[in-house]
Amino acid sequence: MIRKSLLMLSFLFFTLGHAVAAEKVLDIQEIKTDSGINVWLAEDHSVPVVAVDYSFAGGMAYDSPDQTGRAYLLSIMLDEGAGERDSQAFQKALADNAIEMSFSAGRDAFNGSMRTLSRNTDMAAALLSDALNVPRFDADALQRMKNATEASIKQDMSSPDWIAARSFNGLMFGDDAYARPGKGTLETLATLNAKNLKALAKQQFVKENLNV
Repeated sequence: MIRKSLLMLSFLFFTLGHAVAAEKVLDIQEIKTDSGINVWLAEDHSVPVVAVDYSFAGGMAYDSPDQTGRAYLLSIMLDEGAGERDSQAFQKALADNAIEMSFSAGRDAFNGSMRTLSRNTDMAAALLSDALNVPRFDADALQRMKNATEASIKQDMSSPDWIAARSFNGLMFGDDAYARPGKGTLETLATLNAKNLKALAKQQFVKENLNV
């Protein structure tokens, strides 16, 4: 697990804006923190915005066939309550402090991003640290996200493009994780629970896999 102090240290390098004029070329600095985290820093002082993009190696590659969709479900649960805040309180803290936070599970990496005004950096760092270190996976929020994912899977199953993609991936990749649908199937989704997500979070969010 990534300790809060490690995340806060990473944020010290991001005290600057993300928006850049198209014609401006930024000097990208490569930094390695004392704790071993690789950081690529681009500075622009024209806008008081902090922008952080990061990734952990892994993602859907950690999904076993019987838990297909676990990484996707984790990605949509991380802002549904963490630490002392339930889903509603967490979302309110994001909105009240103009913080944008997103997570996505790719085939080979778990990606995340955060955007906020520089004056709210401490709050943004605290919320992101909670999301990655102490996600709650409350029963009501988990069921709501599973219901939404089930509806999305059913919609996908009626799409000719989705059916064609699944068939193509099956022919190309066989039993590999690349052949399996990212959101999982109705069968695997039904079996996923908070214990599964906690196990994946512990495996996925380690500093050795982190790039910022």
